[in-house]
Amino acid sequence: MKLKVMEDGSTSNGDIFEAVRSRNLQKLRAILTERPDEINAIDPETGRTPLNMASAKGYYSVCEELITRPDVDIFVQDFNGRDAMDNAYFTDRDDIIDLILDRAPFFADAPKPEKTVVSFPRP
Repeated sequence: MKLKVMEDGSTSNGDIFEAVRSRNLQKLRAILTERPDEINAIDPETGRTPLNMASAKGYYSVCEELITRPDVDIFVQDFNGRDAMDNAYFTDRDDIIDLILDRAPFFADAPKPEKTVVSFPRP
């Protein structure tokens, strides 16, 4: 799926990121219905996709909506080299980590551990 690149280098007109920031699920669904290729749009300021942004902010319901979309790329890294899983880890959101683990194809059939977060100290 090829995204159109805007003049500022972004791959979106920004509406999807506003929907994520405001946690407006109705607007998010409408945007993705009209422009499904924006599911993996890149924010030119952070390099985050909508899923990266939602996981970094700890927005569970937005992550849940995005993660169910078949074209979402859970492995895109932002400008800090973090993907959605990393962002969920650094914001201490085990519930979002569980969502991502359930979606990741190589984790789908693996037995789920009792605790999903590795025991490393958080920054």
